[in-house]
Amino acid sequence: MEALGFNVVIAYILTALVFAGTSQLLFEKVKFAEYIYAVLALMVCYTLSEPNRNTYLQLLFHKKEYQLIRLIENGLLALPFFVLLLFQNQYTLAVIVFSGAIILSFFRFTVINRLIIPTPFYKKPFEFIVGFRKNYFLFIGYVALASIAIYVDNFNLAIFALVLSQLTCLNFYTKPEPLFYVWTHAFKASKFLNYKIQTATLQSLIISLPIGIALLFFYGQYWYIIGLIIILSIFYIMLMLLGKYAYYPAEVNLIQVLAVAFSIMFPPFLLISLSYFYMKAKQNLSLRVL
Repeated sequence: MEALGFNVVIAYILTALVFAGTSQLLFEKVKFAEYIYAVLALMVCYTLSEPNRNTYLQLLFHKKEYQLIRLIENGLLALPFFVLLLFQNQYTLAVIVFSGAIILSFFRFTVINRLIIPTPFYKKPFEFIVGFRKNYFLFIGYVALASIAIYVDNFNLAIFALVLSQLTCLNFYTKPEPLFYVWTHAFKASKFLNYKIQTATLQSLIISLPIGIALLFFYGQYWYIIGLIIILSIFYIMLMLLGKYAYYPAEVNLIQVLAVAFSIMFPPFLLISLSYFYMKAKQNLSLRVL
């Protein structure tokens, strides 16, 4: 960020304000928000228990240093959630979240992460088959959350579950696949991008089907809201996809993140971002890979 000319202190302050504002909005608009908030906090801490990163840390540091790092990591991640829960007078949940984060720092969930989960994406790797298998527990949680929302007749909470499932799909495009997986298609750049866009559209629709169909069945009168969220999510996934190949083989960068964030806050900007990243991705792939 400093290399791009951003003031890091201001970035920290803005991040804190956005986090606090989003959290407050969640508590105001969603029923049982405190439980969703607590689960999200523990899920964030859970991701740091991934075995590969922990093996790497253990190779770099002595046992005591490694455990101290894990405690600090989970503690810092849980701290904002802890403070916001205290602010909402949810003292018991605040203690549970912080205690759970500390406990999670002592575990590595190797067995869970090595499970081979069948997916409907096996014919068209790479992003969704890898992403789904790494995050299947999240999608189970989203379906469970939507089911609870429908049971208590809370449409906003059910929509929130749908949005979370699609936001998770965005994360599938933050890691570039090995060059071999791109090279084997033997397409021209434009044909390759169109193929990847079609694949992403179809597979994101598959992800949204369980919650989307349930919402249409129980809340058919809000079909336009459900449809709009699914359509917008497809466009945002396309933006992440094009952004990935615009800078391939480098990983996701700050420009891409800012473009997605600004497009979410101001949807009309999405068309400009899509056009820009499509042309840049086409040029980059033509020069480097295809």
